[in-house]
Amino acid sequence: MARPRVLPPIGELIKMSEAGHSHSEIAGILSEKLGVPVARSTISAAFHRAGVSANAHRYSQELPWRVKSEHLSQYPARMLRLLGRKRAGLELGPGDEKRLERWMGLLEREREVVGYDPNTIEGFWYVPRRGSEGRDGIPIRRKTIDVNELRYGGVDEPKS
Repeated sequence: MARPRVLPPIGELIKMSEAGHSHSEIAGILSEKLGVPVARSTISAAFHRAGVSANAHRYSQELPWRVKSEHLSQYPARMLRLLGRKRAGLELGPGDEKRLERWMGLLEREREVVGYDPNTIEGFWYVPRRGSEGRDGIPIRRKTIDVNELRYGGVDEPKS
């Protein structure tokens, strides 16, 4: 027997999205309304299944690499997505603005940028800034990083 349907019709989800709610916010609203936990990924999957995920933000300037799924939740990836949201003029969650500001400040003080190597367990790395890297407001090294310059992997929030 199939699981009972929990989510409202896609039309209602689209209306919530058009009203300016993020997938996380929609999940929170529905969790409260339905009395059962609804994950953000459930909302995103519903939009994807309906073929209406074209407006999803990809942040290709901030995350130009093909990032492995096991690296997506690492702190640098999360911060770069926040930076992408901010640059797109989207609202950041509570505390996100300060967290992003602290992280960007730390990278500036340390004269570092984020590099990505999909062939390492860590994935994301903080590497010394070269030339004009980061001057466009996006603290990344677009090209493959050199293993000899790696300082520490980006699994956790850096200690400031």
